Amino acid sequence: MTLGATASVAGEPVAFESGGETIVGRLFPAAFGERPAPGVVIIGPENYQKEQAPSQYAPRLAALGYTALVFDPRYRGESDGEPRCFENPAAKREDLRAALTYMSTLPAVDATRLALLGICFGGSYVLPVAADDPRVGAVATVAAHLRDRTADVNWMGSEAAVAERLARGRAAREKYESTGEVDYVPAVHHDRGDAGMPGELVWSWYQLWADRGLWENRYAVMSDAEVFSYESLSAAARLTKPLLMVHSDQCAQPEAAHRHFAVVPTASKQLRWEAETRHLQYYDDPAVIDRAVWSVADWFSRHLGPGKRSERNVGVVRDFYELLHRKDIDAWAALWHGRGTIVSPYPPDGFQATIDGKEAIVATFRDLFANFDSFESELTGVYPASDSGAVCVEYRNRAQLVDGTEYTNDNVAIFIFEDGLIREYHDYYDPRRFQAVVDALPKEKPNGARETAPPTGGSR
Repeated sequence: MTLGATASVAGEPVAFESGGETIVGRLFPAAFGERPAPGVVIIGPENYQKEQAPSQYAPRLAALGYTALVFDPRYRGESDGEPRCFENPAAKREDLRAALTYMSTLPAVDATRLALLGICFGGSYVLPVAADDPRVGAVATVAAHLRDRTADVNWMGSEAAVAERLARGRAAREKYESTGEVDYVPAVHHDRGDAGMPGELVWSWYQLWADRGLWENRYAVMSDAEVFSYESLSAAARLTKPLLMVHSDQCAQPEAAHRHFAVVPTASKQLRWEAETRHLQYYDDPAVIDRAVWSVADWFSRHLGPGKRSERNVGVVRDFYELLHRKDIDAWAALWHGRGTIVSPYPPDGFQATIDGKEAIVATFRDLFANFDSFESELTGVYPASDSGAVCVEYRNRAQLVDGTEYTNDNVAIFIFEDGLIREYHDYYDPRRFQAVVDALPKEKPNGARETAPPTGGSR
């Protein structure tokens, strides 16, 4: 599946409050599955706006069944906050927590299954929020620019350069606090070493946005006081949530990624290393982003849990087999959607592959279970999907027909639900074993037993 075509989706405009300011974002609802869906809050690189890298990831996650939220952080883009273009790690972490609060209020989002995704600098901000906020069930970073003193020295080139940036930021902050005046430099510049994000490579990417009027190329110098006194290594050391890191040798600070990953105490962690993938490819290369999103979606699917919807559906599945054990077909019939379908991909010889409609399903099973003296299904595995509400089960049938014929079979079945009722039931089993049951059925039924027996007879 190629997800790149979804990246042009604009999402729905939304707004929420954080620190007394209005934060403006875009919500990308899950494209499929029953509601409520799991939710993902996405935060981007240093000085980012929501239309940049985050809006490449959000529609792709939505296409995979997640409701995704991107937003302009305080001081940038459409969001409020003064001074403008102020990179403030504390404010960004507060904005992330406010975004989680907003997501948890949406009826279409399962507040028990929330995750964070941080891109570049955003990776350093999601770690402390995930570590400290119990609402976060899983976290992922992509090309994370992670922060400790060694990483900052590598970034700036020397201890002296880091100290200089910190000193100028403090001086600019004192000026702002005493006069209200804000000192600015370019956020990026091809040769100015005092830019907020120095270097020709980063300039070559961001300046294209500025040239189109889609991003403001300014950086409040007072940001340096906050940026260069911030670190994320201690947050990694207390993170107990499942963590996925997608990184490469060509990303920002690869050694910092290794250091952070090493101190995360949870066993539920994975470092996906992509060798030669370049940092900025994670911002705009469709194939690279698709690959990263598949990894992130798989991680969240495995660690966010099934949610309330799937818990309900698992309960329906267990009732399905218990009622068949009791041979209570009337109660069993109530579990089915009116347009329910049973599918048996490999039916015994002479059996139909499908039964369509609740009425036909119930009539067929009444006839079938009239021929069982006893029937029992042992569930050996129950696997609820986290993104669609489907449930896959493994089970073993043990049964005895009224003529004394014994029957066992090992089965795999998939349940698909609509409005809390069984819409589709796909059953996989050994048709050779079930052939004995077919042969033992009464032959005097109208049209013959092979026409009236259910296509999933191998699982019954």
